[in-house]
Amino acid sequence: MKVARCLGVGFAAAVILLVSEPVSASHNVYLVTNPTWNPNGPTNGYLWGINVEWEINGRSNLVCSDYGPNYTDMPDAIRGVIGSWENVLPGTQFYQGCPGGRSATWFLRATVTPGWSCSYWGCVVVNWSYDPSRRAYYPGSTNIWLNDTFSFTYGGLRYLAGHELGHVFGLDEAYIEAGFACNPNRFSILDMGTLSGNTITGGCDAVSPTVPNDYTDTQVLHQLNPMTQVSSWEIPPGMMAVQWWDPTWADGGYKFYAYRWANSQWQYTSQTWLHTDYVGHAGVYNATIYVKGSQPSGWYRLCGYTWSGVNGYQHWTCAPYQWIS
Repeated sequence: MKVARCLGVGFAAAVILLVSEPVSASHNVYLVTNPTWNPNGPTNGYLWGINVEWEINGRSNLVCSDYGPNYTDMPDAIRGVIGSWENVLPGTQFYQGCPGGRSATWFLRATVTPGWSCSYWGCVVVNWSYDPSRRAYYPGSTNIWLNDTFSFTYGGLRYLAGHELGHVFGLDEAYIEAGFACNPNRFSILDMGTLSGNTITGGCDAVSPTVPNDYTDTQVLHQLNPMTQVSSWEIPPGMMAVQWWDPTWADGGYKFYAYRWANSQWQYTSQTWLHTDYVGHAGVYNATIYVKGSQPSGWYRLCGYTWSGVNGYQHWTCAPYQWIS
């Protein structure tokens, strides 16, 4: 399944960057929270820029282009803004090379590579795949299309490539909907771009991800958070449910450990598991079930970490204890 995120050109005398959304579209900081781009909500929706292995989020990533087979074939403006985005998430690094079977970010030009379908200045086309554990679609690879029927200044090309990369990293547009105007309250590379004649010249705010806005917003999207609103209850016979409010978009699971109260202390039962069902959806409740098995009746509790393949195990949190008969 493919979904395109497009950018366009307005017709006012002072031409600015537009997107192919209705004027009534609701812009959010993150694409995952925008119902226009995530119409099914947190379940069976589209997780833009979240835990995209080989794409972003603290891993080594592939980047390719139709400028040539080498990384240095891409213009300095594109390579420069790639470097800027690498600095946003620690450990993120783009490398040249696109062997079969590896996902990658491609930079493609409208007049060079067949398949242009954006109709505007540029767009991101995402190849989606469904993750049955996380109950959502996530990007496998992304194509960043640039409309080279326009000419570019260095700043204009850097802006356009960086703006589209911002969507790959999960950020939504930052413009003002009414009139598609520059947003004085959002200093971001996801704000508008500027045009002089047929030349794209730059952005209203910047030609690199901004500090603090783009840096902070992206890092918050990809950070791990502790479970909140944690509750528990017995499910007789011999089981306990634990429910929590999931505040994290980028988690890959929750590692739980079971404890029993014995000899005036909490003793580990040697029972542990990685809960991966329905994770990766912030703003929803999640739950897991503990089965004590051959353990004796007594007081039990579950404790666990928030986990992702990038960030490891963080934020040890314990649920209220319950008597399990």
